[in-house]
Amino acid sequence: ENDARNSRYSLRNRSKIKKIPFEVPEWGGDNVFNTCIVDSFLAMLICAKWKDPSFPGILNGQDRFTQACRKFLEGGDCDVDGRKFEFIKQLFEPSANGEFDLTGDEANVILDQAKEACAIKITSECTSCRKKHSSIKDYFFAGRDKTRKPVEMMYTAIAQLSRKHRCEKAEFCGNAEKEVELGVPDSTWMLPFDLSQVIMPSDKIALLPSSLEVNGVMFRLRGVSLIGAAHYTCVLYDSSNWYRFDGMLSPPLEMHSSFESLVIEPHNTIKIAYYLRTNQ
Repeated sequence: ENDARNSRYSLRNRSKIKKIPFEVPEWGGDNVFNTCIVDSFLAMLICAKWKDPSFPGILNGQDRFTQACRKFLEGGDCDVDGRKFEFIKQLFEPSANGEFDLTGDEANVILDQAKEACAIKITSECTSCRKKHSSIKDYFFAGRDKTRKPVEMMYTAIAQLSRKHRCEKAEFCGNAEKEVELGVPDSTWMLPFDLSQVIMPSDKIALLPSSLEVNGVMFRLRGVSLIGAAHYTCVLYDSSNWYRFDGMLSPPLEMHSSFESLVIEPHNTIKIAYYLRTNQ
């Protein structure tokens, strides 16, 4: 990607940008390289706000990541690329020469910083000894299981218990069931599902559930990141239209009324499915 900033794909065609419903960031920037992961994530946030202008108000957590996302969405005097640079400066450290190189995996570039924004409280009670355990889950990993539908895998990923929920006297409780209760803190606004081990090709995105409900709180599918040839792109969804985003292309965004009309390179596979909290 380092050479891509000099290619024709990294140059924005302003005449074509007018045809898309909202402005999105382009790849790179001044002293900023390998931004495809951040570009895709920010494009998803922009799409969510375009669908629901009240969305930034849901981002009420005080953690640094949430504050950076809200500041990016609420704008200011900068254009979208200027706001992207401010977002990067808030969350990442520059090198000794003042450059930001965001090379990495989506987990460490985005999700490691978003733990509070993704927190779900899990409380379990053993039906045998009635011992209660509580923990916080902030990463949702969907394992391989071709016999289960995506929606089943996602709910399993949310409610799956960790070792912290083991009874103190396991030999007494044996295989006793656990009664599980889920809680959604007010500061939680995003559920990212890691589908990388499922190895789902991009044409399976349409099979993902459009929404998930956790303890009465609704989360809607707003973006699915894709990886192919060491480059991240994403598909956005506003509950009506589908969008293909690639910050290295010009224009970087295409809108389609149906998923079938999207053109996605066949070598791309699904990485993370993002569900964002909504009041609608």
